[in-house]
Amino acid sequence: MKHNAQRDQETKDFQTKNLPQKSEDCDPNTSPDRRRFLKAGAALLAAGSAAAYSIPKVVFAQVEDMLSPPPEHCNVNAFAVPENRSGCKNVQHDGLKDCSESFDMNADFQQPCGICEYRQYVRGQFRVNGWPWPHWLPGGWLMVDRFREDGIYKPPPGVNVHYGHRNEPYNPVGDCYQNPPGRANGCEYRGLDEPGLYNFPLNNILTVDLTFRGEIICTNCGGIVIANEWNVLCFC
Repeated sequence: MKHNAQRDQETKDFQTKNLPQKSEDCDPNTSPDRRRFLKAGAALLAAGSAAAYSIPKVVFAQVEDMLSPPPEHCNVNAFAVPENRSGCKNVQHDGLKDCSESFDMNADFQQPCGICEYRQYVRGQFRVNGWPWPHWLPGGWLMVDRFREDGIYKPPPGVNVHYGHRNEPYNPVGDCYQNPPGRANGCEYRGLDEPGLYNFPLNNILTVDLTFRGEIICTNCGGIVIANEWNVLCFC
């Protein structure tokens, strides 16, 4: 959100006693009733001036808000989240097995693209032989009943902590802004995720039971532009 400038307003004390006064003898054509009318008018003018100069500052701030141009808004051309879902994969290798599903997160934006960003959240549970298997996210433990932002707690070199944050340092495949190249201003987001349990002995029963939420947010004007939720449920 933009901070609005405030305008200081000086309060003036306009009093008729400070105005130069004419002697009644200076204007022989002014009757006593006319003089009383002029004095009353001067008093009203003084009161009105004081009231005008004491308008609260918030009023001027609101007027300035109305006159300021609206912030630029994130416009989404396409939002395919998730896309290309693989379905559950039970992959065995070297006496071990993996239980997972892969999907893409794709979105296209209109200029100015740099104010559009992808966010991904997850809740749910991994289970091994029926028992909860803990999973740590950047913001804390994966929880069954509350979304936390998805990501990698300690990512390897060249990988970001979160999905979609333009201010994070890398622009890798699977978390990439492109067209034009560069994380700061790319108009296409191309993400890839493959949540699951990996490298467990074959005799284990693995369960992936997760709910994801993908969002496009407007960093310039605040708020969620578009969002979608989906489930990943696999038994291996």
